[in-house]
Amino acid sequence: MENAFFHRLSSLLWGVIVTLMVLLAFYVSLGRLLASNLGAYQVDILRELNSRVPFLITAQGVSGEWHSFTPIIVLQGLSLSAPGSAATPLELSEGRIGIDVFNSLRTRSLQMTRVALDGLSLHGELGAQGELRIRGFSGDGGGQIGEWFRAFLLNVELVALRNNSLHLTMPNGEVRELALDLLLSREGSHRRVEASLLSTAGTDIRILAEGVGDLFEPDVLSGELYLDIQSTDLGAVKELLAVPPSIWADGTLDLELWLAWNKGKPTLEARLNAHDLLITARGQSWQVPLDRIEVEARLLKRKNHWTLFASDMEVEQGGATPRLPRLQLDTWGGAMRLRSTDVALAPINDIVTSLDALQVALADVFRVLRPRGTLSSLQFSMGDIAVPAKDWEAKANFEGVAVDAWKGAPAQQARPY
Repeated sequence: MENAFFHRLSSLLWGVIVTLMVLLAFYVSLGRLLASNLGAYQVDILRELNSRVPFLITAQGVSGEWHSFTPIIVLQGLSLSAPGSAATPLELSEGRIGIDVFNSLRTRSLQMTRVALDGLSLHGELGAQGELRIRGFSGDGGGQIGEWFRAFLLNVELVALRNNSLHLTMPNGEVRELALDLLLSREGSHRRVEASLLSTAGTDIRILAEGVGDLFEPDVLSGELYLDIQSTDLGAVKELLAVPPSIWADGTLDLELWLAWNKGKPTLEARLNAHDLLITARGQSWQVPLDRIEVEARLLKRKNHWTLFASDMEVEQGGATPRLPRLQLDTWGGAMRLRSTDVALAPINDIVTSLDALQVALADVFRVLRPRGTLSSLQFSMGDIAVPAKDWEAKANFEGVAVDAWKGAPAQQARPY
């Protein structure tokens, strides 16, 4: 009896498996048949798409493809425009939309599971105050589009932007070409982002990030981000900033950043390698040329306390190469504290005396004295950065300090203190 029961159960299971396979084969065959005839329903498909998005979609042609168990709507000659906008629509060579069949049947509405856009061509203008305007999206639907876009990103499984370009007109009339590629994927609550931005001005930015949680809720998001920035013209990057900093540098930059984000608690690590720098203050009140800067750094946050650790810092100018083995900068509120150790004085003096920003008389003093030795420890504290002269304190220990003779005063060599 027991063997007969298992025999009937085995036959039933095999029957169920075979039936499911036949149904799946029928589903795929029917899907491929329908996908190959989507062109006849172009008007209905575009009307359904436009009812689900806060902008207007038009296409020169509509066709269908079938990948695994997912139907794909292919739109050729695609254009997008904002409601109420008289600007020229955004144009794409092709768009692909993957349909979630089960959820579409369950909700009786079109549900998109993946979107791929190819050949998006954007035309933008950068205003004198740093505002960015994209032609084709200057209507009044920005808030509605933003809300829809947020909900879309939280639910879509894959977004791919390939071979896209931005023609950006600068305030001075210069036109820059930027190439953008983006891949956003989701599996459950786990998300992954890959992006690259290349500029004709010599800047190459690459991003790789992954994490778990809501992208728009930093307090519940955990993840990691890697950012690689390479630029052969830092001056061109400055022109993209809405508020240029008071101090900037022209030259070549190679910067890598690693950001770990744990529910609102960031940890940042960086490696910087810059060459042929000209550091300039706003208004060109002073300039400092440097051949090379290398440094590795780590930034931590504990409540309202930020700590920056820097190590293996090298600065090169005219053959002099000062090295800073360790540096720590702490800030909390308006207060600041800087600490460092084991800094050789001779190479710093060589660089300082070569700077045009230093007064000639003072540079001559350091050039004649030629201080040597080691700054074994340094601590500089400031109670309020906004009022630096009101509350500050400096402590320093030197070892093996020596200076040359100056104006009749004999050369000196001090003991460690």
